[in-house]
Order: sequence, then C-alpha cells, then structure tokens
Amino acid sequence: MNIHKTAIIDKKAQLAEDVQIGPNTIIGSNVKIGSGCWIGPNCVLEGWTTLGKNNKVFTGAVVGSPPQD
Repeated sequence: MNIHKTAIIDKKAQLAEDVQIGPNTIIGSNVKIGSGCWIGPNCVLEGWTTLGKNNKVFTGAVVGSPPQD
C-alpha cells in the first residue's frame, strides 16, 4: 500500500494491498477499497462505502456521507 503519512485510516477499514491514498485523506471504519484504487488528496470516504477495482477518487471528494442539500 502507498498511503501518505498524513492520511487518517480507521483500523477497521478494509484496503486492498495495492491502493494509493493521498495526503490528508480520511477513510472511515466501514469503508472497503478494492485493488488498483487511487484516492487523491483531501478526500473523505465514510459510511458503508465500497469501491470495486481500479477506481479513482479525485481531490476533495466526499463519498458516503449525507448530501448537503
């Protein structure tokens, strides 16, 4: 795994061995990230979020939380 030192990853999160996670990204406890995924900087993945293989989540994305509207 290539996880930036400033990323915060909950110990219960399930990450494939080859994921890449950028700086200041937060990964919650019920998140599953599949093989080949790239998560950019300043992202938040929370809730019951599952990403399959080879997904890209770009800078500043928030996935798995309630919408603002």
